[in-house]
Amino acid sequence: MHIGLRDEPSLAQMRSLIDAVRIRASDVAVVILAEDAGIVEQLPALKRVRFLERLDNDTELNRIAHTFHNSGIACRVVFGFHDFMRLALE
Repeated sequence: MHIGLRDEPSLAQMRSLIDAVRIRASDVAVVILAEDAGIVEQLPALKRVRFLERLDNDTELNRIAHTFHNSGIACRVVFGFHDFMRLALE
């Protein structure tokens, strides 16, 4: 099933998509690539991000990862592109 950006999926289409993902959950893996604090030196604008905002973002990343795990989908949050490439090459 393909849902275009301009299409408004019906509830039945969404249920069908969710059911299809649940059936194949053991075949799905998700990697969330998040930048780590080290990137701040390269992007000075990030220094203005408050601690609580960063904490909220980390909490949200963990919530998303747990949602995937609870659905039987493997998920891992990787902080930083270099760590992602290292893991990919391993």
